[in-house]
Amino acid sequence: MRYDVALGTNTYGVLHVLSFAQNCVKLKVLLHVSTAYVCGEKEGNILESPFYMGDTLKGISKLDINAEKELVMEYLDRLRVQGATNEAIISTMKDFDIERTIDGVISAYAKGKLECFTAHPKSILDIIPADMVVNSMIVAMVAHANKSSQIIFHVGSSLRNPMRLYNLKKFLFQYFTRNPWIGKNGKSIKVGKAIVFSSMARFHAYMAIRYKLPLKVLWLANEVLCHYYRDMYIDRKRKVALGMRLVELYKPYVFFTGSFDDSNTEKLRVAARESDANLHLFDFDPKCIDWEDYIPLKATAASDVGAAIESWKGSGYLIEALKTFNTPNLLNKFMKAGKPRAFVKISAN
Repeated sequence: MRYDVALGTNTYGVLHVLSFAQNCVKLKVLLHVSTAYVCGEKEGNILESPFYMGDTLKGISKLDINAEKELVMEYLDRLRVQGATNEAIISTMKDFDIERTIDGVISAYAKGKLECFTAHPKSILDIIPADMVVNSMIVAMVAHANKSSQIIFHVGSSLRNPMRLYNLKKFLFQYFTRNPWIGKNGKSIKVGKAIVFSSMARFHAYMAIRYKLPLKVLWLANEVLCHYYRDMYIDRKRKVALGMRLVELYKPYVFFTGSFDDSNTEKLRVAARESDANLHLFDFDPKCIDWEDYIPLKATAASDVGAAIESWKGSGYLIEALKTFNTPNLLNKFMKAGKPRAFVKISAN
């Protein structure tokens, strides 16, 4: 996504929602969903505490989002004055943004484009199934309707059912060995056991020797032989660039050693289990997740979105939610539509 678009949606979009909510005289509750990784590169147990307007991750200076927007607009104006094409402007704005999803790593590995990666030996990947996120949202809205309070819930798995990055490597290898990605030529792509480096220095040294040096030799041969190896050189250069970019983008995650405290969320789970309003049907306890079963499902989503939608079981929970809140019209629309993609796309962490 373009940085200017992301700023307008993710930052100013929230302000617009808050402004709208303040004018709603019969407002029951305002629920905002975000990724817990906005905490930055903290370590240890990360509490369910709020950020305040102007706070920065490192606490060095105050963040002024209006000044940030003005800076982006000035840069856009400068590009236009310089005669930059629309494609160049889009590319520049995308370079400012950071787009990270675990699906990008999974698909790159499955296609044979990612043979090595980096990860701290103690890093935990905090992921949570989409249906559990939806369940927690429903329960939170019911529990806090008409209450004047501000509370944060960490809906994650790192504290109660941690999934280590080193296990992700094993699960993906097992899955794509049994279910290889089919390339455009119709042939299955064989994956190897990915090499995982515990430091960026080791990764860069490996890339320099294993890929960048041979790539320079190929470039020289291509120049000498009148671009005979042009297609091969472009393809291998693109693969090296992809690997380097993925590692840089995911660095804050793969070297993240914190875990998210979920004391407030656990209280919400207990309240739901003890409720008489059928809220116990909306389970969001990460301790029930078997990662060895879940990761292959996530891999399926990366390789075949259609099959992944059919494998999600969150719709059953959603139907119970619609019944509980006595919304027959919405329930009927949902039953006729099947499993909409919108519900599958909801995620946390």
